[in-house]
Amino acid sequence: GPRNKSGCLMLSLTRYQGVGTKGIPLNISWNQLVDSSLQVVTEKTRATSTGYYSLKAPHERKDANVLTKHCLVYDLDHTSLSFDKLVENLAPYEALITTTYSHNPEANENKYRVIINTDRDIDSDEYQSLFNGFIKKNLFLLGQVDTSVRDKSRLFLDWSCPPERQKFARKEVINGKPINVDEILDFDKKIQLDDEQKKQIGDIPR
Repeated sequence: GPRNKSGCLMLSLTRYQGVGTKGIPLNISWNQLVDSSLQVVTEKTRATSTGYYSLKAPHERKDANVLTKHCLVYDLDHTSLSFDKLVENLAPYEALITTTYSHNPEANENKYRVIINTDRDIDSDEYQSLFNGFIKKNLFLLGQVDTSVRDKSRLFLDWSCPPERQKFARKEVINGKPINVDEILDFDKKIQLDDEQKKQIGDIPR
């Protein structure tokens, strides 16, 4: 991919307003991406959101328009993991971990998003295998991750919270290494899960 003046790989992503259907191309470095500030908004659709992919013009949010993807994104919506445990377990990787808009510890609803940098752009047909392979390599994620999200053009709300839950909003940047995409794709091919594990990963069709 293209690099900026300081030699950093630039990510080709798409930025939306709320859950819009028309995106704006966003070319930023990983450091710029993780440097984002908390958006405190009364409704979640007032925050910006990001599609971790580039779209062909006119940048309409449709699976067929996705050119390449970048980063691996997981939502943990019904998780037994604590924020700190998640940070500790993902220490080897270059990652951004945040609470999501509906995170509410008072109601015992811990909701986190994990965005992990990849060492190259990903073909949209490779993404599912990357998604599965990374879980197989990091089994602490098994049964913790929302696997229902399979549309290639999915967008994710940027780090945000309502005013009354601002005190619970957290963000952690981990300065490990990006995922070696080819290694994980290879790992996904080689490693078979047992039936119980398959249930937890959502037995995702190839």
